[in-house]
Amino acid sequence: MRFLMWRRHQEAQLDEEVQSHLDLAIQDRIDRGETPEEAAVAARREFGNVLLIKETARDMWGWTPIQEFWQDLGYAQRALRRAPAFTVAAVLTLALGIGANTAMFSIVRAVVLRPLPFADPDRLVAVRELDLRSATPRPASVSWPNFLDWRAQTQTLEAIAGHRAGRFTVTGLGRPLNVGGAVVSANLFSTLGVAPITGRSFHDDEDRPGSNVVVISEEFRRTHLGEVADPVGTALAINGHSLTIVGVMPPGFAFPLSSPSPELWLTMAEDARVENRSDTPMTAQRGAHFIQVVGRLRPDVSVMQAHAELERMMAGLAKAFPADNAGRSAEVVPQLDAIVGSARRPLFLLLASVVCVLLIACVNLANLMTARTSVVKVERRQRKSAVTIASPIVA
Repeated sequence: MRFLMWRRHQEAQLDEEVQSHLDLAIQDRIDRGETPEEAAVAARREFGNVLLIKETARDMWGWTPIQEFWQDLGYAQRALRRAPAFTVAAVLTLALGIGANTAMFSIVRAVVLRPLPFADPDRLVAVRELDLRSATPRPASVSWPNFLDWRAQTQTLEAIAGHRAGRFTVTGLGRPLNVGGAVVSANLFSTLGVAPITGRSFHDDEDRPGSNVVVISEEFRRTHLGEVADPVGTALAINGHSLTIVGVMPPGFAFPLSSPSPELWLTMAEDARVENRSDTPMTAQRGAHFIQVVGRLRPDVSVMQAHAELERMMAGLAKAFPADNAGRSAEVVPQLDAIVGSARRPLFLLLASVVCVLLIACVNLANLMTARTSVVKVERRQRKSAVTIASPIVA
């Protein structure tokens, strides 16, 4: 609004200044004996093109590009309004290309380009076993005993945590619930650099058998415990055992990244639990490879250094426990690469494909505009010819 008012003020001043120059020139000629009519014509001739002088002054003010831009927009709007079929075709063509690119780029950004929502995500790595018995070594899961040995011996990883996804039956909240969750080592949240918004995370001694604690998600609290403002200290019946809620994770937190997202996190004590004395707990079965491992590199350590160390440790475990670890090695890869896996290349290929779709849409639109320009030129020639032919008849 200030700009518009300033412009009107400047226009008024410019008109007043031009008119004052003309009036002075006319008065000067009248004083020299010319008639008012002769003086006005001569003064205007001597002064020059008034419109051109005003345009030059406006150029000095700096708003001419803005004014020309609005003029171009107005012209384009009138031209598109005169050709609605062409306008609809152009808009649909561009909408197809831009919409496909926007949707595909959103997917690629969410899956590949955006960093993991944890503290220092570049230092997070996935530590996996490798099955060397196949022709192409493939990543494999880890056993709890191997993970515990890695955690005790590693020098390149600042922290290392194990986890496995699972489903749990929750009772006592009305009808029984089948809820997605995870069994994790007690240091998982500190390894990721995420803290609960209410309560606390697990203590190290809560990995041991007999520990009955659970951390819940904010979504679980809101959906199933909405009447409880602070659920910390509340007991939940999970898989027939009473567990105490010790913390609530921030909204949107999800790890491991599985479908559906976990809503409960239990410690290793869940896998160390035995129903019969003759049973061997899962945490003691070195041949049961079923967990995933995430680690955090030390600030001065590279992925290759951690990889070499884990290979050495796994070679030692293969010698010490050949029945369970023969033909197995280990690898360390960035956590984001482990999550994306083989989907990276197909996603980028799809993105390149939709970019090609956008280019094709632009070429098609250019062809439409070229065809329309040709049609308009032909119509103008026809109208000009009609006027030329009709002119002698009218005369």
